[in-house]
Amino acid sequence: MKTVGAGRVMFGTNWPMLSPKKCLARLGDLGLDAAQTDAFLSGTARRVFKL
Repeated sequence: MKTVGAGRVMFGTNWPMLSPKKCLARLGDLGLDAAQTDAFLSGTARRVFKL
C-alpha cells in the first residue's frame, strides 16, 4: 500500500489457510488511518465493481 496507495489495494485472504477473522485481527498492524482502512476493506471494491 505504501507504493500504490490504499485506493488500489483490496482486502483478501488465502482461505482456507488463513481465515478472514485471523487476517482482520492483524489489521491494526498495518498502521492505516480510518480512510485507508475503509478503502482497503470495502471502498476500493465498491468503486472497482460499481457496487
